[in-house]
Amino acid sequence: MDSPDRTPDQTLFLHRDRLAAVVETATDGIIAIDEDGRVRFFNATAERLFCCSEQDAIGCHLERFIAPRLHARYRAGMDHWRQADFEVRQIEVRSRWWGIRTTGETFPCEVSIARCQVGTTQELVMRVRDRSEQWQSARSARRRAEFARFLFDLSRAFIAIPEESIDSNMTHGLDRVGRFLEMDSVTLLELSEDRTAMRVAYSWHVPEVTNPSRTVTRQMRPWWLRQLLSGEVSLASRVEDLPEEASAEKEYLRQQGVKAMASVPLKVSGECVGAISFATMQRHVSWNPELVEALRAIGGILWNALKRHQAMQPLLAAREAARESEERFRLIANTAPVMIWMSEPDKQVTYVNQPWLKFTGWPQNEVPGHRWISLIHPDDVERCGDVYVKAFDQRNHFQVEHRLRRHDGEYRWTVTEGVPRYGTDGSFIGYAGTAVDITDRKLIDAALLESHTALQERTVELERRTTQLSRMASDLTLAEQRAREELAQTLHDGLQQLLVAASVNVESHIMREAQRGSSADELVKARNYIAEAVAAARSLSVELFPTVLHTAALSTALEWLADWSRSKYGLQVKFSADPRANSNRKDVRTLLFGSVRELLFNVIKHAQVDRVTVDLALGANDTLCITVTDEGQGFDPIELDERAKASQVGWGLFSIRERLTLLGGRLEIESARGGGAKFRLIAPRDTGRRPVGSESALSHTTIPLPTRQAASSTPAFALRVLIVDDHHALRRTFREILQARPEFQVVGEATNGVEAIAQAQVLRPDVVLMDVSMPEMDGIEATRRIHAELPFIQILGLSVYPRDAVDPHPIELAGAEAFFTKGIDTQLLLDHLLNKHAAFLSGHLGQPELRDLTQH
Repeated sequence: MDSPDRTPDQTLFLHRDRLAAVVETATDGIIAIDEDGRVRFFNATAERLFCCSEQDAIGCHLERFIAPRLHARYRAGMDHWRQADFEVRQIEVRSRWWGIRTTGETFPCEVSIARCQVGTTQELVMRVRDRSEQWQSARSARRRAEFARFLFDLSRAFIAIPEESIDSNMTHGLDRVGRFLEMDSVTLLELSEDRTAMRVAYSWHVPEVTNPSRTVTRQMRPWWLRQLLSGEVSLASRVEDLPEEASAEKEYLRQQGVKAMASVPLKVSGECVGAISFATMQRHVSWNPELVEALRAIGGILWNALKRHQAMQPLLAAREAARESEERFRLIANTAPVMIWMSEPDKQVTYVNQPWLKFTGWPQNEVPGHRWISLIHPDDVERCGDVYVKAFDQRNHFQVEHRLRRHDGEYRWTVTEGVPRYGTDGSFIGYAGTAVDITDRKLIDAALLESHTALQERTVELERRTTQLSRMASDLTLAEQRAREELAQTLHDGLQQLLVAASVNVESHIMREAQRGSSADELVKARNYIAEAVAAARSLSVELFPTVLHTAALSTALEWLADWSRSKYGLQVKFSADPRANSNRKDVRTLLFGSVRELLFNVIKHAQVDRVTVDLALGANDTLCITVTDEGQGFDPIELDERAKASQVGWGLFSIRERLTLLGGRLEIESARGGGAKFRLIAPRDTGRRPVGSESALSHTTIPLPTRQAASSTPAFALRVLIVDDHHALRRTFREILQARPEFQVVGEATNGVEAIAQAQVLRPDVVLMDVSMPEMDGIEATRRIHAELPFIQILGLSVYPRDAVDPHPIELAGAEAFFTKGIDTQLLLDHLLNKHAAFLSGHLGQPELRDLTQH
């Protein structure tokens, strides 16, 4: 109580001091501003709140202490207050604001605003209360509630999803964790069995972050791994906070641009089995114990899901294998070129493939059951039923021919086969079988029987004509040689004798004129002219009929030809010969000699070189092989063939080829523009006529002289080839390669396995080139059937896919003699065919086609 002895002025001063003490000791900041918004009063608490002294605050605009984002709101409030009437101004207003300290830090606050009259002016008095602690407490509570809800949702999500979906959802789960915690990278790791490294099981990161290393070893991050293995959490609010021994970790995190990181070990029975790592590149994080426990809980949820997924992998793999097996079976069955069916132990058909449905027109969604018997021709029902029931009861394989009704009502001859099926426990579970339409084959067999006699007669006639052509070729060669011999004899016995007589006569006149002392210059000139004529006649006689060809071995004759070319034309011929390489056949020696001479003329005229190499050697299968090689300008054999068809080239090369072919030999040409040329003349060596096969010494790649021989020019003992491929370009390529050689005759083409079987039955080829993959029926099935029905036909498998280096190709298991890869083994295929041709010709009376006709 105030003392009664004080004067009013003393009491007033006392009240003022008391009020000032109250204001200065108040726990709220008290600020007074005028109508312009300038600070007029700033108590001590306000100084602490805003980190600003009263001296600096007085006279400043209040906006200095309000967060910039609230300035517009503050100005609007001040305008409203100024324009309000007196009663409204008296109302005290409370609101939430954000203050800003002079350090730049913002804080939440509660502001109470009231009007006061100071003298003649009006002021606003604001009481400011810091609400940072309450706001932080509420925010933490909300965060804990949000995190608890997030953990619940995450755990429920991984519990509810099927095991096969865990793998695809794990990265999505890490994504949810990273975005919820505002991290830039989250990684789940597994400890290796030897406990020396951590392997990344799953990871997530924002696009700006690079992928982590898939394995973290002790050498890469020793301190980090040691911390985790000891069960310690590895934390760094700032990378610089890591200890000195973590230098490798510091360098790694700096390179990755990491500002804060945390790694929490995941334990099972107290042992570390993995870890979960978090990292941020944008901010520093305070890793408080509450947050670390939350990270540990997240790691536990994801780890349990990972282990459950890994434990389920064998079961899921088995399920997937079973599903793939079922899909693979149905795919194969529905694309197979045969009708497939399956029945249960009760004899009901429960499965048929698409070809069966398409053939019969049976409804897609109806199981045939016992009703399939309605598709059998009435005359065949009883017989088929007996076979089917008997086989079923005895668990035996069965095969039966019958007529089956097609979707258009026509009955087609069909072969149905069935084999018993057994379960893994050995119990009988029904039958599986196929049905194949053989109507066309039956028609072909009938046609084949009708044409069999005609084919025999044609073969005999073809052999007779081939023998005649071969004899004519030999006779032509010998007749040409006889003509040359007669001309040479005429020159020698007629012209040369007359010229020598004239020369002697002139010489005698010269001697008589000399005795008389008269000039004989004109006679000397005449004598010289006659001498030149004698030399020319002698040279022409030798060229027409070199006697060395008939008096010595072929090697000696070719060596003479080399010397003669060198002396007459300046052509340097490097000649080498095997002394055993000779023939007792006059037509062979004559043709080879004349062919080499023609080739040397071509070098002189076209190659534009002065050197050539000639080699005579013994080839395989008792053959002679002469190789003529030059390094001249070369030519394109394909263009040569086109020019020949247009009658734009001479007779030389083609005459050589045709005559060699008719004598049982061949001409091979390798040449390219600017790359020189190589010619191989191959002919039989012995007395008997034997066509030439392939030589192992010549097995490298050659470019044969292209030609499409007419049927009449095909050698009688050419290997008859059937080409089977569903690609027209490949069939055409094989045809051109084979037809360019006289050893082969392409007798037909087929585009699938069904056509191949039909062609093989009609044409009876020696060899079938069989593609593996084809529509309607593949090459493996076609090979199996052709080999079973026509075992004397040799089948060579072809495919763009190479076979296994160890195991035989399936087409070889089906009966093919060999397998070749397209585009790689072309020369090997040609060599194989040429060897077959040589072996075939060495005993052509045992020709498969003739042998088959004889058997029929």
